Amino acid sequence: MLLDGSKSIKCINCNVGFYVLFQAKCDELLQFAQDAISGLKIDADIARLDNEITQLQQQINSMDALHATSIVNQNKKAQTATEVIARQCLEALVYLHRLRIIHCDLKPENILIKSYSRCEIKVIDLGSSCFLTDSLCLYVQSRSYRAPEVILGLPYDQRIDIWSLGCILSKLYTGEVLFPNEPVSVMLAQMIGITSPIDMEMLELGQETQKYFTDDYGLFTENEETDQLEYLIPEKSSLRQHIQCPDSEFVDFLSYLLQINPRKRPTADEALQHPWLLSRTNEKPSGAFFTYKGYFVS
Repeated sequence: MLLDGSKSIKCINCNVGFYVLFQAKCDELLQFAQDAISGLKIDADIARLDNEITQLQQQINSMDALHATSIVNQNKKAQTATEVIARQCLEALVYLHRLRIIHCDLKPENILIKSYSRCEIKVIDLGSSCFLTDSLCLYVQSRSYRAPEVILGLPYDQRIDIWSLGCILSKLYTGEVLFPNEPVSVMLAQMIGITSPIDMEMLELGQETQKYFTDDYGLFTENEETDQLEYLIPEKSSLRQHIQCPDSEFVDFLSYLLQINPRKRPTADEALQHPWLLSRTNEKPSGAFFTYKGYFVS
């Protein structure tokens, strides 16, 4: 299971004999199995697959029932699981970053649940990764997890992975994407409103700044219906308001990871030394579970 709620299945390509990875959402997997049944003519295989579909449907219904409880954002176990995942992700990033590698696409889909019982994860998919010494690509990271320096076309380093992790942990706790997949200028307005204004130096040096800001650095977007430019005024908010978490240290930890200016953002090593993690060194989730999108998966 991946943190985005999809299943990752080991399959074999019968044409070439190689193992492949098949990834799909639970409802997609159900439809895939149903489509497979419709194409079969052998009664025995139909009966067997029909039984598997029934079991899969029961699992999906169980997950939907858990989703209806909507208790994640006030549950201490959920926060403990978030801490365990945060620590393991940071340890993985420490390893990569010491090798001078940037992951470049950290998101829930690229965090694999290795073990429910031990609450263990793996950071996967280095297909977009690069070395610091490489010629850095202008467009990296999935949009909702993209760091502001990448959006503005500034030079970047491993700290873009730290920004992505902050977005992931917010989503893991609340079940909602912190910066939804809106037009980029709208996302920038959300970032400014929730975190802080973008430093003038970043705006002045960004290769892509003119796409989203006027000459006097007013944020704008283009109305698709009228083709007119419209000014955007960021709505002032805060991480505390957004995630509704009573733990001030956790909110401070997320704020630490989600610094707009990458120079103020911590390295993975530094993030591991934050009081929120240090004060929970010996805590482990009780029972085999993960939390995601408002439900427990056990």
